[in-house]
Order: sequence, then C-alpha cells, then structure tokens
Amino acid sequence: MTSRAETRARTVDFRAGPPYSEETHPVEITLEQKAFGLETDRIYEGLFKRSTPWLVQKGRILYFRPVQVKPNEDPPVIQSENDVKRYGVITVDEISGEDLAREQISKDVAAVLRIFKRVEDNLPDFSRHATAAFRNVKGISRSYYQWGREETEHSNVAGLILLATGHSTQEELDDDYYKTQENTWEPPFETPIENLIYAMFQEGNTHGNYIALAKIMEEQGAVKCAYAIRQVASDEAFHRASYRRYVEAYARLHPQEAQEAALNVAWNFRMPALHLMRNRTRDTVRVVSTIGYNKEEVENLLRRGLKDLSSFVNQERAEEVVRGYWPAEMARLNETMRKPASAVPVSELESPPTQNRNGIAPA
Repeated sequence: MTSRAETRARTVDFRAGPPYSEETHPVEITLEQKAFGLETDRIYEGLFKRSTPWLVQKGRILYFRPVQVKPNEDPPVIQSENDVKRYGVITVDEISGEDLAREQISKDVAAVLRIFKRVEDNLPDFSRHATAAFRNVKGISRSYYQWGREETEHSNVAGLILLATGHSTQEELDDDYYKTQENTWEPPFETPIENLIYAMFQEGNTHGNYIALAKIMEEQGAVKCAYAIRQVASDEAFHRASYRRYVEAYARLHPQEAQEAALNVAWNFRMPALHLMRNRTRDTVRVVSTIGYNKEEVENLLRRGLKDLSSFVNQERAEEVVRGYWPAEMARLNETMRKPASAVPVSELESPPTQNRNGIAPA
C-alpha cells in the first residue's frame, strides 16, 4: 500500500499549474450569414421548436401529448416525469421493458436494428461537424441542439428493445457503442449546403427504413416494439421537414448554387449505414434482405426529394439524375465492396476548426 507521505509527495502543487485562460478568437460573420441565420431562426421558432416528444429512461418509454398552451403563455419544456406532473401533461403511452420483453423479434430484425443503432451512435461526430459548419447561422445552429436531444433517444429506444427482447446485454451494448467510436464519421460532401440537402434526403430515407422495420415487427407479433420504432420514424419525418425549409431558405439567396448542389447530392446519394457497417458485404445483404431496398424505392426517394425542391430545381434535369442513378450507384458500390471503408482513427482526430467545409447529420 502507498503511505500517506508518498501520496503527499506525488501531489501536484496547484499553485504551480497554468492560470485561468481568457483566450478568445475573433470570428468574421458576414452580412449574408446574419441574414440567413435570422431567416432560419424564424423558421425554427415558428415551425420546428417543440417540447420533448418522448423520454427513454429507467427501462421504459414515455410519450407526451402535445401541450395545449393558452394565448400569450409560453409552452413548458417537458424534460422529465416531474415536469409531466407539474404541468399536468398526459402521456400518450408508456412502454416498459417488461412490455417489450413479452415480445419476440427475429435475429435478422435484431441485427438490422443494431446496425441502425450504430448509425445513431455517431451523434458526437454528426453534432461536431454541424456545429462547426453552421456556427454563424443562428436558426440552424440552435435547432441542432434540439435535433441532437431527439436523436439521442433513437439510440436509446433501439438499445432498450435489444435488451428487453434478449438480443443484447447491457455490457454488449456498451462495448458496441465504444467500438463505433473507434472511427469517425465524416461529412460526405464538400459544402455546407450539399450536406444540408443530404440531411434532408437521408432523414426521409431513414423514416422509410424505420417504417419498414416496424411493419416486420408487427408481422412477428412485436406490436409494442413496432410502436416504439414508429415513433422514431415520426421524428425522422419531422427532421426532414425542417431541413427542407432551411434548404429552401438558402435557395432564395443562391438558387443556382442550391440547384447544382441538390442534383449532385441526388446523383451521389448513399445512406450512412453503408459506409459505417462493420462488415459491409454481410451487413448490406442483411439490411436489404430484411427490410428491402430496391431500385424503385430508391428512385422514388430521390424523385420525391428533388420534386420537393422544385421551386429551384429544374425537374427535367432532376428526372435525368433519378433515371441514371441506379446503374451508376451499382457500379460505384461494386467498386467500393472491393476495398474496406475509409476510416479516420480517433487518435488522429484534431479539434474541429471554428469554420470548416462540412455540414450535417445522418440520423
């Protein structure tokens, strides 16, 4: 054992440490960033700012009804069960771990859910890139804090289902989380507007994937699990709508740039799960064979996304992109499958700069 004298000898003199730092750095904020920031802030405040829709805690899921607010009264922020009691908000539903444990999901469904959870677990990287890219854009920057809070629960829901249905232990989930953190996620496109558009497309496709997974759970009799996953899907649709509005706001400033960005994103679109998979070939086959992912569905996803941006995207060019996407992507994937995914070890990761080239969020 270490003696008290030895312990005192190793104690660092706090007076010899570095002083409190008041370091700060100037940031250039353009007039356009201010204008775009205020416009997106009006969109966020008017349409997408909301109380927490649900809470996953202590082995159960609580869903909250929309808060009815009197005129000129600020809506309460529902963050805990105590807030529910304080404001008299009625829960839409409560699903406990015991409810989920009474249900069974197949190994394939559990494997796909685990893959989806790994994507959600990349939230630290999604957030750091988004915050850096849109630091000076008030509305988008503020909305990311809400987005991150809501996305956190998606991983929690997936984990609770895997635990309750016996497909994972807590230790396995913890180990899997840190295995995911061993490599970073990096934004797939060069510019913030491209990554903002990518987020819109990706959230829409994620919504569809979760709906497909929920339907399979229902077919297997796991109705509580399916209900929980449908709530995740609802969040994804909500997030897609917000990204669409932000993209449209940018397009009012730079319509030609926004159009070219949208067409480029559509032509090169790929879901983040693909390049984040541990075993790309095996996991791709598992996802496709379980929930389905075919040419028609992908074309409809891209067509819908570009049609929703028709205020600035030429639809003839859009259809050309949609029709050419599948063969081009199959060729790209065949090439990609021949080599391992590119990864950046966390040990080599530097602190993100105040501003960078990137953008957004895949989950």
